[in-house]
Amino acid sequence: MERVDLQDASRADLPKVAENLREAAKRLLATRGFNAVTIEAVAREASEYRASIAYYFGGKSGLLAAVADDICPREACLEAVAACEQHPPGPVRVRAQMAALQAMAQDREAFRAFFELFPHILRDEELRQNLVALYDWYRELDMRMFGLDGVDPDDLKYSAAIVLAAVDGLAFQACLDPDNFDLEKAFAVLGRVVTSYLRELQDD
Repeated sequence: MERVDLQDASRADLPKVAENLREAAKRLLATRGFNAVTIEAVAREASEYRASIAYYFGGKSGLLAAVADDICPREACLEAVAACEQHPPGPVRVRAQMAALQAMAQDREAFRAFFELFPHILRDEELRQNLVALYDWYRELDMRMFGLDGVDPDDLKYSAAIVLAAVDGLAFQACLDPDNFDLEKAFAVLGRVVTSYLRELQDD
């Protein structure tokens, strides 16, 4: 068995045992909460050996980092960037970006697992650092989706940070009130805001 670098791995890259463990941890988080996610419970849920968690993930923190990393699977993110890059910068490209982000925000089970993790991330230094790296990666992707050249990199970075915060916040509201919160309308409004702001950046 070859141990994988989870910072660079996508779902398709994970060995089957590791993927089983990650999915089991995600299910436990989403259905029973953080305290239910023990090494024993995850191994039992996945029908895998406890030692496999240490082997593939280095321990519980590494496993939880892999769960957080899979909230928006990397291959789906890269496909979204590729779809955006088919359009020149402007409203059509932003609409493609918003459609991709909305599709990710609609995965309520994944976001429930993430929101269960969130309070604990701030207290676990290893998990926090993994999430810092992940958010850096997401911001880079949003900057690529904008497709702007010759713009202040800090403006782009913090524009991407605002979009990322909006996705998390909209997904949270959809989890709170799935029957009444309209993600499609919310992302349409976000898209208009982003389009207007990016136009301002280009005109400066």
